Amino acid sequence: MLLRWLSVVLLTVISWVGLQAQTPAASEVVSKAAEKLGTATGLKVTFTLTSGGRSLEGTLVESGNRFAVTTAAGSTWYNGQSMWSYNPRTNETTLSTPDSDELRVANPLYYLQDAGNKQAYTIKYVKQQPAGKYAVALLPTDKKSNLRSVIAVIDRNYDIKEIKVTTTTGQETTLTVRSLDLKSRQAASQFEYPRIKYPKVPIIDMR
Repeated sequence: MLLRWLSVVLLTVISWVGLQAQTPAASEVVSKAAEKLGTATGLKVTFTLTSGGRSLEGTLVESGNRFAVTTAAGSTWYNGQSMWSYNPRTNETTLSTPDSDELRVANPLYYLQDAGNKQAYTIKYVKQQPAGKYAVALLPTDKKSNLRSVIAVIDRNYDIKEIKVTTTTGQETTLTVRSLDLKSRQAASQFEYPRIKYPKVPIIDMR
């Protein structure tokens, strides 16, 4: 009986150790997902954005540190230095030199790129893991940050599936990826404001 019990315990320990060896660290999951995005030939994402009980669909294209986002609620173009944001409700475009926080708001994929800075976030798995995917929490180390958490859902191929951003005020914004193309080459003009498309729209320069 003792020998049988010891055998069961030994097999349980071996299985547990094997499972732990197969599960990468949370920081490694985020790093691999960020690396995959960063080394892509070009990036095109179709997504659903949900916030405050409302949802809208959109498209994000990216190349290097440049990106453009298009939704029914507005469009944004960032050429690596300047950012234009068009608001169809006011029929105005704002031109600015964005800081890192503004870039994250415009492009939530930046949160994954930030995760490479281990001093900025504590990275760990969330308690409830989705089947066949990893759910990882990015918790800011800066106590003055207005960000409470970022939860990234990443599949076993290290493709991003969802990013949920929660602020300290409790506001939640979720970007759900509907399609991801890592080989979509984008022309440089994609990241510049298309003045010819909005010839009569005033541009408010906030730089």
